[in-house]
Amino acid sequence: MSKYVYEFQPNEPNNTAATIYQIAYAGGPRLLDIGSGPGIVSSALGRLAAKDVTCVDVDDDALRAAERSGVSRTAIVDLERPDWYEALPEREYDVVILADVLEHLHDPGRTLATLQEQKIVATDGLVVVSFPNVAHESILGQLLAGSFAYTETGLLDRTHIRFFTLTTMRDLLEENGFLVEQVHRTLRTMEETVAARFLYDLSDSARSVIREADGDGRTFQYILKVRPSEATAQLAMLRAELGRMREEYTRLDTAAAGLRARLADTRLILDQKHGHQGRDELSEQPPAPSRRTRDQYELVHAALRRCEEATASLEAENQRLRTEIDHMRENRKPGTVVRLKRRLRSYVLPAVNGRGRT
Repeated sequence: MSKYVYEFQPNEPNNTAATIYQIAYAGGPRLLDIGSGPGIVSSALGRLAAKDVTCVDVDDDALRAAERSGVSRTAIVDLERPDWYEALPEREYDVVILADVLEHLHDPGRTLATLQEQKIVATDGLVVVSFPNVAHESILGQLLAGSFAYTETGLLDRTHIRFFTLTTMRDLLEENGFLVEQVHRTLRTMEETVAARFLYDLSDSARSVIREADGDGRTFQYILKVRPSEATAQLAMLRAELGRMREEYTRLDTAAAGLRARLADTRLILDQKHGHQGRDELSEQPPAPSRRTRDQYELVHAALRRCEEATASLEAENQRLRTEIDHMRENRKPGTVVRLKRRLRSYVLPAVNGRGRT
């Protein structure tokens, strides 16, 4: 029997399977459950919501269990193979479920890209993605206790290859053409997990850190409702450019701090050599080393200011694009944000180099 066999009620609160059921229930009739295992949620959608269900998995025994639960179409599919999609009986499904699947793949981005490239998801279809939160307080507690213990199931299932936070999963989805429309959470405290025993190994201060963690620290699993969107490629490009800009800002800030320290050292030497009066006189006519240091500082500081301005412009553009995407989603007009690449060219490197927008 599969270790992933469980029971759930469709209206059950704070339950990942129930949330997946509810999101998929609102979608169209044709449903594909990828990495379905025994198809517990999808078979329930077939029985209770009249969905036309297809289950695919690498485990033949699990697919037989899905058939016994009423799933009429199944196929053995190995997502690690580049041609896995050829085993699918159809295309353009209204709902695609990826329930705790992506963390088991070496290249989950390639799988997501294939969904788009091979038109496995209908243009107006939706994808349900669930995944364990690697930033959960139970993992933080284990790390503070000096452990990272794998288990048969759960957050540190020994078959997990990749680990995600909400931010890194959102980035992965957007890089491969999917826009996150809704975020749902299943919550658990550390005491409610198999890692509860590590609490006894923690100091009082470490326990306080865990207790004071924000809401995402208690998110055991995320369940995302996502849709195909051409706009996400531009959004991913913007975020990457913004990240590079922040790195440049940090580099310049570090350089400016070093030059400030050199200025301070120069002034200290002048104080010791000439006294305060001499320092004041020399500050009006600084010696060559001090002037060079000051000139270098002014150059770096000017570049830092330009970097700050460019970063602010990119962040404003990021927010503007997010607002536009939200508007597109509300009005069902995907794929209209095609102007961002030209904007990025005008915002980034010219601003850093001091040339302004072109």
